[in-house]
Amino acid sequence: MNKSNIMEELFDAIEDRDPKKICDLINLGCDINGNCGSAFEDGITFLMVAVATGNLEIVKLLVQLGADVSAESHHGDSALLTSVLNGFQNIFDYLELLTSSEIRVAVNRHIETGKTYPPKASELRQRSSGRNNRYNDSSDQSQRYAKKSSQG
Repeated sequence: MNKSNIMEELFDAIEDRDPKKICDLINLGCDINGNCGSAFEDGITFLMVAVATGNLEIVKLLVQLGADVSAESHHGDSALLTSVLNGFQNIFDYLELLTSSEIRVAVNRHIETGKTYPPKASELRQRSSGRNNRYNDSSDQSQRYAKKSSQG
């Protein structure tokens, strides 16, 4: 089985929420911290995909198998931020204490302002060229999550 096939199978196993297949693929040598393949060339990790499914048990399994909870995509996204953007409080609560302080600061800043911290180089370049960046505007999802978090 070649590397791209095994990574594609891991992606599918995560989406299918199949813990046995996930373990089997990791044991076959699939890089759990690898990028998810050609469809996700922005540096999105398998853990970020698992978080996006909303399945806490699969997230915990990947962490136990060695997934890097502090990994960031090329855009500065992390598993913790993914939990916020998708409204998965239970996953946020689980990952928050496992994540690096830098990621926690960035996510808390995003919750409060809709911006990341510190700004990524691409954000600074886009600001200087006058173009808007997705991190410069608060998203409706982030505002709803912040309100929900402050009420809960």
